[in-house]
Amino acid sequence: GESKNDNLNSVQNNYEPIRDGLCKDNKGNVYFKALDASNQNKLVDRFIYVVYSNEFGVDGIKEMKDVVDSESFKSMGSYYYQDKNHIYYFHVMSDGGTMSIIDEANHKTFKVFKHSMYGVDSQSAFYRGAKIAGVDISTFEPIIIESEGQKIGWHAKDKNSYYNGYNVMSETEISELKEEIKRLTTKPKLH
Repeated sequence: GESKNDNLNSVQNNYEPIRDGLCKDNKGNVYFKALDASNQNKLVDRFIYVVYSNEFGVDGIKEMKDVVDSESFKSMGSYYYQDKNHIYYFHVMSDGGTMSIIDEANHKTFKVFKHSMYGVDSQSAFYRGAKIAGVDISTFEPIIIESEGQKIGWHAKDKNSYYNGYNVMSETEISELKEEIKRLTTKPKLH
């Protein structure tokens, strides 16, 4: 039989873009447009229609049309999105991905750091939508490294620690990171 997901993603639906990946159909359903790369031969549009949250009870899932405010929905960069009620993180996966509410984030004070997967609100720091434990928020910042013309912030620091994603780094890892930064930022000398 046909599952609801197959029916919602069928080619018969006419998806109308709203903004920043959010779409709607003529039945009032709301979707997030992602790319399904699970077939190695071609990318396929995948229209995701559910949002995950720990606050949604046992299943932890609701349809987007019942959660997302499509009037205020917008991209914040680095797969973070917001509307007037929530901060969302889109977890990219080969089959398209999943959209989750960052339950612990304050949507009124949340900001995303450019060139990184880190975001902060007035109380906490987050990496790819997950809260980082024990961060000193007043001194927290990503470490942006430029490599081959790309600026990337996979690491961060505060006055107490260095972080690789949401994990505190060991002294050895910190030394290796500092060497890598030095190597990438040292200009070659002319003879």
